[in-house]
Amino acid sequence: MKKRLFLVYAAVLMLCCTACGKSKTPITAADFTNQMESAGFDIQDATGQFAEGEVESVTLAMCENYQLEFYVLPSKEQAAGAYEQNRTSFENVQGAKSSHVSVTLGNYGYYYRVVDDRVFLISYIDNTLLYCVADSAYADEIKEYAKEAGYL
Repeated sequence: MKKRLFLVYAAVLMLCCTACGKSKTPITAADFTNQMESAGFDIQDATGQFAEGEVESVTLAMCENYQLEFYVLPSKEQAAGAYEQNRTSFENVQGAKSSHVSVTLGNYGYYYRVVDDRVFLISYIDNTLLYCVADSAYADEIKEYAKEAGYL
């Protein structure tokens, strides 16, 4: 009886957890450009730096101290793969002080890490990806821009 009751509780818990995982809607490259231009960033199209078919578009939002990179990839699977590859790379960065937040749920995931004086951000929704590596002095504003775009 206890085993059966445990299985019922486990099934209810799994249903509750999956109900919380609602999908996010990605922004477009044009949306990203508009948001970042409004915030005073210089915008550059870096799509030509990649081989044909690797990306649909790459938009760089640059300021004096760092840049945010927005990628539109050909598929959701490629975005998730790029996310995992970068997340693993960020996890391997060594430092004396480190903190991180990681979420993968539904059609999105984000990994945010501060190691000593560096901040690392990688986030995806469907086939889009937001990427930034910068000095940790700018961590709060980078997080704010990522939140405004819906990627954190």
